[in-house]
Amino acid sequence: MKNNHFYLTSAGLLLYCFFAFKSLAANSELKQQSFDEIDQMIEQQFQNKSAQIDELYNAFGKAIDDAFKGITKKIKVEWPNDIKLPSKSTWVGYSKNLKTRSIVNYQRGELVIETKVENKNIAKAKQELDDMAQKMSANNVGEVEQLDIFSKTLNVKLLEQGIKVDPPKPSNNSVNFIKQLLPEPATVADAPYDVVKKSNIQRAQTTTKKIISQSINEQIFDKHKTDKQVVNKPNSDNNVADITKVAAKLSAVKNATLALAPATKYLRPKIVITLPTTSTKKIPPKALTNLAKQENSLAIAKQIETPTIKTVSNPPPPTALKQTTAPQVKLELVKDGKNAVLKMTIKFVNNYQKVLLAHNFDDVKKFSAQYDVPISVILAIVETESSYNPRAISNVPAFGLMQLVPKTAGMDAHNYVYGKKKLVSPDFLFDETNNLQLGTAYFKILKSRYLRKIKDPKSRFYCAIASYNTGVGNLAKTFTGKKNLTKAAAKINKMTSEQVYQYLMENLPAQETKNYLKKIVLRRAKYKHFDSELKES
Repeated sequence: MKNNHFYLTSAGLLLYCFFAFKSLAANSELKQQSFDEIDQMIEQQFQNKSAQIDELYNAFGKAIDDAFKGITKKIKVEWPNDIKLPSKSTWVGYSKNLKTRSIVNYQRGELVIETKVENKNIAKAKQELDDMAQKMSANNVGEVEQLDIFSKTLNVKLLEQGIKVDPPKPSNNSVNFIKQLLPEPATVADAPYDVVKKSNIQRAQTTTKKIISQSINEQIFDKHKTDKQVVNKPNSDNNVADITKVAAKLSAVKNATLALAPATKYLRPKIVITLPTTSTKKIPPKALTNLAKQENSLAIAKQIETPTIKTVSNPPPPTALKQTTAPQVKLELVKDGKNAVLKMTIKFVNNYQKVLLAHNFDDVKKFSAQYDVPISVILAIVETESSYNPRAISNVPAFGLMQLVPKTAGMDAHNYVYGKKKLVSPDFLFDETNNLQLGTAYFKILKSRYLRKIKDPKSRFYCAIASYNTGVGNLAKTFTGKKNLTKAAAKINKMTSEQVYQYLMENLPAQETKNYLKKIVLRRAKYKHFDSELKES
């Protein structure tokens, strides 16, 4: 029995060694995956997805479609002629009653707040405008997220489709970086004047607000106005300057030269308005006195002071930063059907892109080092994909800073990072850290797995960028007519990197991908210095 036991044990050991060796060999083969196997994976990605993933993604797509349709239908009731929805470079938030909305345009660098003026009630519209402005400039991002009705609706639709939605992270303590993009409070009327308290500028602002408020009140429902037209026709029944004349008198102030004194210990620049010498004409004192009695005032820009401010003849000191700027805040009254819309446009601070870049730069550096993807590449992709809009969404659909498609890039990257294939939710991808990690990891996958047999690093970079936009299958098809990376790599390796770039620009099927490749190459150049700085640190 002992001998038999010995033989059985030996046999078991031999079998164990055999299967262990076979397992090791299999793992080794897996690590050295042939390009044929990768091609098969790609074919499966496009043609043979598991029924479970397909079913889940179809439900996911239906939820997104239902969310867009549902929100559009609701918005159309209040804004029948001007529906605005979120996009790649624009975030849109609405009040609960949908009558007031904020549009943050990261590409144009501006915040637009619009509210409906109903029943000629300009005072109520002004209050709605102020309330929305307060939320958009709150210290924490929670106030802003409450306005994101699309995200809320999408989560409801996902649950209706049986898709579990990860609860959003608590945001009460999260910094609202939109506030950092907006002008200092001293540059917006009705804000705390902690820089120029009791100054001529403040008094001029108050007076001018009343002038324009009066003009708007008298002009707002002129029956002769056409729809979607700025109200600017004189009111012949009143002996008050019409809004067009007021605007003309103040136009010189809008183009005033700002002399920004060096920062003091209060870290706030002092603002001095220098009017052009040709702009000395004043508004008649009588009209000014009458209009100043009006109680309704509008939140408008500092740049719209009256020309009663004296011209500064002496130039600013050499240490001052002198620059000519356009008005940071613009107020318009626009007819919209039977009602009017009060619209305020606030331009972001100068060089606002630097604020956007700095907001997530620590994560960018971290994932750049972790996944061996240059900082310049990550930033160029973020700028091109979303203009730094963390809640970007496209009709693909793709989400977030690096515009990840949940079914393809999102799933591949999640599997690479966490070892699990998962269809991640929009809220997961709206989180900047999650998005930057998965987006950077996905570029790593493209570069070092799918395209690893392309020998020239620059050629591989061009192909990875094109693949990020159109997919690796379409990239291979551009070179060979088939989604076969092995044959595509062989052809690419016979070209110089310049020839590869030119070939892509001439033969990629979509003009969008050609433009995308060109933009990334150009934009990467301006971020290149970050790569060398990271190596030196």
